[in-house]
Amino acid sequence: MSTRPFAPYAHGTSGTTVVAASTTTAAGTLPTMQSNGCDLRIHNRTSSIAHVRWQNAASPTATTDDMSIPAGGVEVFEANGARYVAVILASGTGNVEFTVGRGI
Repeated sequence: MSTRPFAPYAHGTSGTTVVAASTTTAAGTLPTMQSNGCDLRIHNRTSSIAHVRWQNAASPTATTDDMSIPAGGVEVFEANGARYVAVILASGTGNVEFTVGRGI
């Protein structure tokens, strides 16, 4: 596997979905991806641990058992064609950004 800098997709609109997160699960819809080979950059802009989920089915629900992103953390994952995201915070409120693109 080769590595390259993360490059967001631009589809005429923002390639980023911002989810207003809290201690209750919140969901969002990702922009249409160009292929199943896309990556998903997650930026936790909060001061709390964020638990995130991404999937193909609508109406995802995040739980504290899902992937955790540390406060202020940025992670990149293979998106596997996901269209929907959900996030729940360990405490507090804030925004979590999900950006579709390629690279790590």
